[in-house]
Amino acid sequence: MSSANNKQTVMSFIKELKRRNVIRVAIAYAIVGWLLVEVASVVLPTLLLPDWTLRILVLFVILGFPLALVFAWAYELTPEGLKKEKEVDRSKSVTHQTGRKLDFIIIGTLAVALSLSLYLNFQPAPTGPVSRKPVSILIADIDNQTKDPIFDGVLEQVLNIGIEEDRFVSSYDRADALTIADKIKPYTELNEEAARLVAIREDVNVILAGSIEREGKTGYSIRVVALDPVTRNVIVEAKQEANSKLEVLNATALIAAEIRRALGDPEVNTAKSGFGETFTAASLEAMRNYVIAQSLSVDGKDEKAIEFYKRAVDEDPQFVRALTGWALSAHELGWKDEADQLWFRILPELDRITEREKYRTLGIYYATVTRNYEKAVETYATLIDLYPADNVARNNLAVSYFYTLDFENARRIGQQIVENYPTDTLYRTNYALYAMYSGDFEVGAYEAKIALQQDRERHKAYLPIAMARFVQLDFDAARDAYRRMADIGSRAESLAKIGEADMMMFQGRYAEAEATLLDGISIDEAENNRRALLIKRAALADTYIAQKKRDAALDVLKTLAAAGSSEVHLVPVAASYIQLGQIDEAAAIAAQLSQMLQPQSRAYGLIIEGMIADQREEFPVALDHFRNGLSLADLWYVRLNMGITYFHAGRYVEALSEFEACEKRRGEAVAMFLDDVPSVRYLAPLPYWLGRANQELGITDVAAENYRLFLSNQSNRDFDDEYVIDARQQLTTL
Repeated sequence: MSSANNKQTVMSFIKELKRRNVIRVAIAYAIVGWLLVEVASVVLPTLLLPDWTLRILVLFVILGFPLALVFAWAYELTPEGLKKEKEVDRSKSVTHQTGRKLDFIIIGTLAVALSLSLYLNFQPAPTGPVSRKPVSILIADIDNQTKDPIFDGVLEQVLNIGIEEDRFVSSYDRADALTIADKIKPYTELNEEAARLVAIREDVNVILAGSIEREGKTGYSIRVVALDPVTRNVIVEAKQEANSKLEVLNATALIAAEIRRALGDPEVNTAKSGFGETFTAASLEAMRNYVIAQSLSVDGKDEKAIEFYKRAVDEDPQFVRALTGWALSAHELGWKDEADQLWFRILPELDRITEREKYRTLGIYYATVTRNYEKAVETYATLIDLYPADNVARNNLAVSYFYTLDFENARRIGQQIVENYPTDTLYRTNYALYAMYSGDFEVGAYEAKIALQQDRERHKAYLPIAMARFVQLDFDAARDAYRRMADIGSRAESLAKIGEADMMMFQGRYAEAEATLLDGISIDEAENNRRALLIKRAALADTYIAQKKRDAALDVLKTLAAAGSSEVHLVPVAASYIQLGQIDEAAAIAAQLSQMLQPQSRAYGLIIEGMIADQREEFPVALDHFRNGLSLADLWYVRLNMGITYFHAGRYVEALSEFEACEKRRGEAVAMFLDDVPSVRYLAPLPYWLGRANQELGITDVAAENYRLFLSNQSNRDFDDEYVIDARQQLTTL
């Protein structure tokens, strides 16, 4: 009997729910709530509202559901308005009519909801960028039949700007092409025949060749053909007329657009010349000066190049490419203030150049000016996504990974580039350097030799060769590599001089190192190479300290401390000050570096603070500084100094661990500041410290081996220092 009563109660409750339209309200609420959420999921992102806005809306819809049901149960809609259900006479109730209206509302809302769902789920998916096979292009010299030198090299540059707006086009470097052509058969210009031979050798897909000639008294006719270099078949021939000299650049830009269209670029209608919609009246002369400046810069004549960059900017003050080239040449010369001022002019003008050039310029800015290498990686990765054929961007991405100390990714991408462009000596030299920094010296030397076979003037390729012989302690072979490097030119000789002097300092031959550095300084002064000057003078101060020439060392250090803000010379200066007991001066440099935005600069500031604390025997403080430095950048120099402090603190296991890490990572130490400038002198005391740590742990055979290695490296010293004296004493006790 109880079960029957329960069933009757449930049925009565359900009947009452229906009578009060609670079930209809629940259905209507659910449909309207779902529809509201669907619409919001489309509209809210369009309004750029944060993700949590939609989550809050869903939460309110869910919380409102039980409230709606309670409301439907407790209230009834009457002709006089809402009333509590218990106050309405059942004989006058209109819930039946209200329920019918709710049915129509439910049906209508459901129809709208279903229509919206079909629209959102079955409309065609948005199409992404059209994927095409990458195309490489080499632009031959345009035959200037007008005999007017204003057009020499200019139309090629305009074609390059326009063609590279195609996302799947990569333009082969014309300077590299001429170098290769000269090796195949002596050529003084990159004419159609030379370009075709280079394209066949380098596996370039298309060459562009053409001419400009006079048309009437004031007009010009420009013609460009795109050719298959193997078959010589014409892919497209484009012609444009210009009524005056000032219209030639715009006519050439239109030809570039026509060639892009023929190569299958679907976005050709959106092309811009990179100087805005059209070239200005000043552009022709500006472009001519820019072309000359670029050629000088490629030849390493940056100071002369700046003269022509300035002329280009004088003609067209908003010529972003000329400003960028000027800034890079100033940076190469170590003219930091001038370079910084130029970047302040460049950045507001980026909208005037092509999208590809904009990302390239930003990447250069992050990598060379702010040294925000993580941002440089992000920028170049975006550039590659947008322009998959851009081999320059891919190379710069590898370089940016390298500066983040991600040698694995740098080497991986570097190897990919070499496989794709096996005859490009710049890419192969970079790959050889990545291998060197990774500690794979033989691979680095092997790749460097190939690069030099392809281009004997690629002077940095001698660095991995020298280092491969150095780590084998074949100092004569390493010196021979530097001598061959020096024969290439003044810039190469400058690098060779610091390389030779650095190796002499490793061996303790400080008097010879001093003379070699002074020779190098003379070269840098003649070339006005400020950056190289600072590096050599910092090393010169070390030679003076080692030779007990305290006053000479202090004179050099004083000029260096105020000469710039780069850790490349400031860190050696601070280390020298610490050796001389000038702690306040070293602390000032540490403070200066610690205020910089770049993580690596701040890490070096902390290293100096740690070295100061170590000298004061404040070992816990020193270790805290080193650990904080590691959190910013895992630098080889942090590990070395942390090991020394652990040893001083009597923590020999930890000290040995750090020294062994330094030994495994000695590839980083051969050019410690990752600037391709040799710094092997910092490796000199490592075997000594390995010997000391092993000896304290009772590993005497390994300790003795390290002491012998250290003393063998120092066998040609000018005189014995404290490390040599102690190593001999320790060896006699084993």
